[in-house]
Amino acid sequence: MQPIANEAPAPPAVHSEIVAMLARAAKAYGDGDYEGFVTNYLPAEETTMVIYPAASGPPREGAAVLLRGIDAIRRFYADAPMFKPEFDRPRLSYERVEVDQIAPERSADRGHLAGHA
Repeated sequence: MQPIANEAPAPPAVHSEIVAMLARAAKAYGDGDYEGFVTNYLPAEETTMVIYPAASGPPREGAAVLLRGIDAIRRFYADAPMFKPEFDRPRLSYERVEVDQIAPERSADRGHLAGHA
């Protein structure tokens, strides 16, 4: 994963908090719980999510979806098929989670999202 300028590893308590939040989001996803999923993210305009397409190998230029702000995240997932009752959801987990402190009260979190049958 690419480092971010001026980052430093987050303190262990912050890392644990982020890992727990990601686990709650993955569980809410598995339960098809849209509200439970989106409430795990900071309700702020600074909240940013980058979604890479599922593929082997490095992401292609322009292939990622960049969502800035909780409203954009909510809109993206509001009609997403994965929150429809008929969707066959895999069980998700985050692996290799890295959390870096980039400013007081701000972190950059990266992890590999894995789907399991």
